[in-house]
Amino acid sequence: MDDGSLEAVPMAGHSQESRNKSVRQVLSGLEELQATVFFEKPLTSSDASGSGRVVIPKAIAEQYFPRLEQQNGIPVHAVDTRGRNYTFKYRFWVNNQSRMYLMEGAGELHRAFQMNVGDVMVFAQKPDGSLVVAGRPATKADVIKKPPVKRPGREEGAGAGGARERLGGARR
Repeated sequence: MDDGSLEAVPMAGHSQESRNKSVRQVLSGLEELQATVFFEKPLTSSDASGSGRVVIPKAIAEQYFPRLEQQNGIPVHAVDTRGRNYTFKYRFWVNNQSRMYLMEGAGELHRAFQMNVGDVMVFAQKPDGSLVVAGRPATKADVIKKPPVKRPGREEGAGAGGARERLGGARR
């Protein structure tokens, strides 16, 4: 790979070449779909467990995903970079008077992309507002701790990236 930071982190039992190839394939697939990445979730042991649930940070959930009125949630449709369709259940639960957002049903995606703890679930948006998902090996850039991104206030709009639509085309 040209950029050393995009080199996959080594993992026992997996060839470095195949992990690097997986990173390139996901990036190429996103480019072909003209999808813009809005969130990359390194999988925790809880995310990668057999439950198929992935915790979505509140700031990301409230900025990019549809508003939820009911805790039991809604179906969210997505396509992966290989053309496979998924239906996740996007919901929340109340935790200390705040909301904790979850994407359920991600186990199938994790298996399709052979994801393990530390690998990255990619969330992207096509120009039509539809959701694209993928999984890729963790890269050296992922291992470097990045400072948290400050979420713009509601009155500030979408920040430097410009106005962004919620998934499905609804304006936030």
